[in-house]
This record gives sequence, C-alpha cells and structure tokens, in this order.
Amino acid sequence: MITGELRNQVDKLWTEFWTGGITNPLMVIEQISFLMFARLLDIRETREEKKAKRTLKDFKRIFPKGKQNLRWSQFKNVTPAAEMLRLMRDNVFPHFKEVMLNGGALAEYMKDAQLMIQKPNLLVSAVNMIDKLPLTEGDTKGDLYEYLLSKLTTAGINGQFRTPRHIIRKMVEIVDPRPYAVGSIKKVFQKYPHMEEILPAMGYGRKQMKELERTINAVKCDLVLIGTPIDLGKLLNINKPALRVRYELAHAAATALKHEVMRVIKR
Repeated sequence: MITGELRNQVDKLWTEFWTGGITNPLMVIEQISFLMFARLLDIRETREEKKAKRTLKDFKRIFPKGKQNLRWSQFKNVTPAAEMLRLMRDNVFPHFKEVMLNGGALAEYMKDAQLMIQKPNLLVSAVNMIDKLPLTEGDTKGDLYEYLLSKLTTAGINGQFRTPRHIIRKMVEIVDPRPYAVGSIKKVFQKYPHMEEILPAMGYGRKQMKELERTINAVKCDLVLIGTPIDLGKLLNINKPALRVRYELAHAAATALKHEVMRVIKR
C-alpha cells in the first residue's frame, strides 16, 4: 500500500502531468510506466555488470558500447531540458523496440511506445521524481500501480477522460477559421501557424473587436463556441447561433493548490 512520503511523491508527479497538459489518466499511467521501464532497464544492466565483474563472465548487454547515453543514469543528468526531451524522443524510445530480455523481444509490446510529453520541464520533473521512487524495494511496483489505477475511479468525476479526436470528428465537423481571418486576426495566424480549429481573441481593442466580428461572421458554420473569459456574444453582433462554454478548476491532488499557495505566501 502506498502511504506517506511515497504517496505524496506520486500525487505531485500526477499533478505535474496535469499542469503540463497531459490530463488523460490512462496516458499519465502509460507515460509513467515507460519512464519506470527506462529506469528499470538501467537497474538491470547495472546488476548484470556487477555480476559479470564478480564471475568474470560476459553477458548480453541491453545498452551496447555505442548506446550508453541511453541509460537512465546517463540521460537523467542531460541539460538543457530540451536536449533531454530530444534524446528521449528520438533515441531512448526507439531503443525500447530493440531490447531483448530473457531471449524474447519486446518489440511487439513496445512498437507503439511514444513519448507524449512535449514540455521539457515536465519531462525533467517526471524523471527527477521517478528517480526517487524505491523501485527495487519489496513490492513497491505493485503497490505503485495499484495506487495509480485507483485514480481512475475519480478521473471521470474530475473530467479527465477526453473524447478522442476521431470520435469528435464523427459527431461534429470543426470548421477551420483561418481562410476567413482578416486584419490583426490574420496576422496572429501568420505568427503562430500551429494554431488551427480555434479563433484567437487577442487584446479586445475596438479595432480588433470589429475584425474578430468580421472574421466570425464570414466563417461558414452552424454554431460558434465562445470560450473566452468574458462573453463576447454580448459585445459582438454575430450572425449565427453562439454558445458560451465554461471551464472550472478540478484538483488533481487534494493538497496541491493549497501547498503552492502557502509556498508563495511564505516567500
């Protein structure tokens, strides 16, 4: 059973994923599992190295001479954070598919393994926390997974289950607003080309409000979803039905917000 400091570490790690943009609990568990697997491979390799030194018998390495940088003990210290992210994504995860354990290939099980963490700082936090977990003590791994799976029972209440994009597309078509953008709205799309299927409301100046109104009214759609802090539907003359959506804060860990607030107050 996970209790005390270990439980706090897991809760903190879960919160790190939440604030880092990964809120699907199944994906969080998957990514934690991959990182734990990477560390356990290095632990196994270290154990075999010590055994080989003691018995003077060689062994089949998980990390051959040219791939020592893919070991947990090596890449956990890589800086800057962006370089660690690149190494994990482009080298460590592809290496999972080449690993042989006890004569069996893991490729079949790891063929779809992907690093879904996109933020370097989140990866560093996750690596640092997993590095502190006592994975070699007793049945810690079993207790850890039991606790992680228990979080699935509350995930639906917190709204952490997301409808997959391909299911959304079956239910409703999201119109790309970029071809209809004018003025400063068009410039925002040009500056941030990765944005799609959303219409940014930037600044709220009088001129920009008019440009936003013109853009919305030009888009050929049946409904406009408004997700801005203020209700733009009361400020713009929109020529089609509009629905305002709201967002609420859900605590990923019971004491996380209080802890962060108190930490700032004590500075």
